[in-house]
Amino acid sequence: MSVQLNVIDTDIFNQNSKLITLCFSMEKISIKELIETRVMKEFNIEEEHKLKRADNSFIPTAKELKLNPAPSDPQQDVEIHKDKAITSFLKNEYFIFINDVQKTDIEERILLSPTTRVTFLKLTPLIGG
Repeated sequence: MSVQLNVIDTDIFNQNSKLITLCFSMEKISIKELIETRVMKEFNIEEEHKLKRADNSFIPTAKELKLNPAPSDPQQDVEIHKDKAITSFLKNEYFIFINDVQKTDIEERILLSPTTRVTFLKLTPLIGG
């Protein structure tokens, strides 16, 4: 059974809120899996935007490539972002609330349903910040 989960991304001032939908093939996941899926979704969105911008951009010269090297392997990049997000969670740089209850154990497993409320309360950006 696949579960679609709406995740609210917000900051401590509740000024920059956005809704993100994540899909899970399991009903029970760990907080770590939630973080990794969340980062992967954001990374994929960012990559799509880059591709759209690239369609309208110019081809860089050799000198420009030397100054601004081509990006590394996207799969490697996403793993770096996942690790950073997990480390940030462990350092309390952002918080996760499931049905208004703060979760602190990264290995804790949570039961998902379409009514599960998930909030990422960011004190620092998960990606790109």
